[in-house]
Amino acid sequence: HYPKYAQKDPEHSSHMMVHEVHNIWLHALAEGGWLGGLLFIFMWLVMLYTLFRASRLGDENQLAVLALASLVTVAVQGTTSFPLHNPMPGIWLFLLVGLAYAHHHRKQPLNVPLIVRVMAAVLLLAVFGWQTWAGLSSFHTRAGVHHIKKRNFEKADRALAKAVEFPNADTAMLKRCYVLGRIKKVDAAVDTCGALLARHPWHHIAHDQIARQYHRQRRMGKAEYHYAKAVEIYPRFPRAKKSLKALRKRKNAKGKK
Repeated sequence: HYPKYAQKDPEHSSHMMVHEVHNIWLHALAEGGWLGGLLFIFMWLVMLYTLFRASRLGDENQLAVLALASLVTVAVQGTTSFPLHNPMPGIWLFLLVGLAYAHHHRKQPLNVPLIVRVMAAVLLLAVFGWQTWAGLSSFHTRAGVHHIKKRNFEKADRALAKAVEFPNADTAMLKRCYVLGRIKKVDAAVDTCGALLARHPWHHIAHDQIARQYHRQRRMGKAEYHYAKAVEIYPRFPRAKKSLKALRKRKNAKGKK
């Protein structure tokens, strides 16, 4: 994990959250075991070998060279990042690889049936439409962050409420949890943080945020649990550690009475 690629705490930019594995090879190995990891590597080796041969044969090899360069770039980037986490890079990469492979092996000018062309056009339009729709989440999230910086939490809530309606809205959900707490909508803040934790139970900042909302509701047992969970996931989390220590100190003081 590399914290500098991580998600920022809405209150403190120094606290970061890594929300995915940043190595596609280790990811395949971890999720698929040795068999799945080796099959994943074998698939890439086959594509690289095929495109390498295609790039060296014949005069019309530009497409194969382009596909090979793209494949190598993604493979190298995948050792320190996760380029295939979102669907779009993978779709375009493997589409390019497929076109290069088909171009290399065709015996005669390519004659694509009309129905195939129509289906391909519909698929491309659908992918473009989905990507545009998903990008609206980032647009509204940026607007919400802008209003947070201006301390205009009501406007921030309206922008983030729109952002969380779209896919890939984890950042918007985290920031909205914080904003809802600031405008005293604690129940809604708890629901928002809870929804984020249902998707990412190891999200230490979300645990800290929901603990703060439970603290405001005087539900100390749940607050203590989530503060402790935040510290368990990220032991060097000073705000959660401080809040947990203070809560337990008050709890012990009441117990002695």
